[in-house]
Amino acid sequence: MGSGAWSHACAPMTDGRADTAATLPPHHLAIRAARRDDVDAVAAIERRAFSDPWSANSFRALFGNPLVHFAVAEDAITGVVLGYVVAWFVVDEAEIANLAVSDQARHAGIGARLLDHAVAAAEQRQCRVVFLEVRESNAAARALYASRGFEVAGRRGSQAHDPITWDAASSSYARTSSLAGGVEGGISSGELVAARVAMKPLATLNRPVLTTVDVTTKEETVSFKERTDVTAVPAMGVVAETMVALVLADEATRKFGGDSIDELVRNRDAFLASLT
Repeated sequence: MGSGAWSHACAPMTDGRADTAATLPPHHLAIRAARRDDVDAVAAIERRAFSDPWSANSFRALFGNPLVHFAVAEDAITGVVLGYVVAWFVVDEAEIANLAVSDQARHAGIGARLLDHAVAAAEQRQCRVVFLEVRESNAAARALYASRGFEVAGRRGSQAHDPITWDAASSSYARTSSLAGGVEGGISSGELVAARVAMKPLATLNRPVLTTVDVTTKEETVSFKERTDVTAVPAMGVVAETMVALVLADEATRKFGGDSIDELVRNRDAFLASLT
């Protein structure tokens, strides 16, 4: 699968942005500027995260460059490096060049906090836009970036569109990728229709870490653990698939009409025949 460029227009951060899976207590996590003695730990995370990793020397070369933002997230208690982010700045633009979290620390909101840290650094430098690239197959990263305001609209045309080829054997056109999900300009391209869906975090928490207010005393406290639906994501998949099917069925009846399935199929077959 290919990768695509995403962009984020820099603006003051607000509390309205989703905090995905922020389960590690804030006081247990420290984000700081990377040091040279962090490189071995960072390179180890890099090798496990990517099939084409940066070398340790690549990370060492970042130190001393005023246009580079290199930060790590560490467990504030143990001092273990849990993740890192690298960004660089050119005039009024920034690019997230690298971001990864160690295997044992994933799904704890650390990637989101590292991303926020890099975007904040870009805002401090008065950058107007932040770019990054992510593989189309990396749904978790795409969902994170979308929750932080990144969007595919920042892509260059060569990265956002699907190339068209001619298949002489079948006398038909084909696309070599499915970046558009089988729909272009609101019209099916004839390719498999794919819906890429992200789900917001569950409202209930497993750990009492979220600040709230006691409605009786009005004093600050933390949320308490409640029963939570641990199968919400699989259920959402069923709902999403059903809604896509209903929307497609609605469009099919609008296009082909008829009072029965037999008539609808006959109208569809006649339409397809008119195209050849």
